[in-house]
Amino acid sequence: MAVEIEFRGPLGRNEFRNLLGLLAKRGKFIKKTRRTTFVFHTNDKTLDLKIRTTDGISEIVLKKGLWGARKREEIVLPIKARSVKDAQGFLAFLGYNKGIIAVRETSVFEYKSIELSLVKCPKNCYFFEAEFIENRLTKNPEEHIRRVLKSLGLEVWSEKEFCDFLEWGNEKIDRHFIIN
Repeated sequence: MAVEIEFRGPLGRNEFRNLLGLLAKRGKFIKKTRRTTFVFHTNDKTLDLKIRTTDGISEIVLKKGLWGARKREEIVLPIKARSVKDAQGFLAFLGYNKGIIAVRETSVFEYKSIELSLVKCPKNCYFFEAEFIENRLTKNPEEHIRRVLKSLGLEVWSEKEFCDFLEWGNEKIDRHFIIN
């Protein structure tokens, strides 16, 4: 089970474009993805259960830790893309039958030992995610990420601010689903 360390923050349209240009010049382009995620409603705020398909590759993801926290445990189970409906039915049998559908386009770069993702949501909403890339020479990965983001002039959301953004996005950006 992996532990991810991740920081997120807001981007305006111009900030998104400018940062995309800067990372294209100074960073290492990793990939561009399109992801559709079914995020299942749970009554436990420490569980994040989803089925996501990224560029045709599907997986069930379970994250443990407070929603929006910077550090959480994560389990990822690959599934066949044609099995997504069965996986949704399986989770519905377990009582997880409603939630939201989130669609995101992401450009991913490596920059100073950080995986920096620029995320575009529907309705021209943008944000970034910065995740530490394993490097034994970095003693304090959280401080390293903060320094790099500060050098780029990026504002980091607090965990509460990120949760507020997710709730806002659930209402204003994403679609809702119910599996019968």
